[in-house]
Amino acid sequence: MVIAVVPRFEAVYCDGWDGGVVNPLTATVAQARDAAGEPYTVVLLLDGRRHAVLDLSWADGYCCV
Repeated sequence: MVIAVVPRFEAVYCDGWDGGVVNPLTATVAQARDAAGEPYTVVLLLDGRRHAVLDLSWADGYCCV
């Protein structure tokens, strides 16, 4: 028997990251910005700690991890 432990990330959407979340967004607002190509940030948390920060702006062809 193989048991796999899969970490669960929590996504926090916001206007940006500056050592902390800047202007939190709802998932609905982030999804609308994504569809429109507008900029937003996703902070991935693992066990409540920042694991990754993604800055996205599809209209500008920009994705930075």
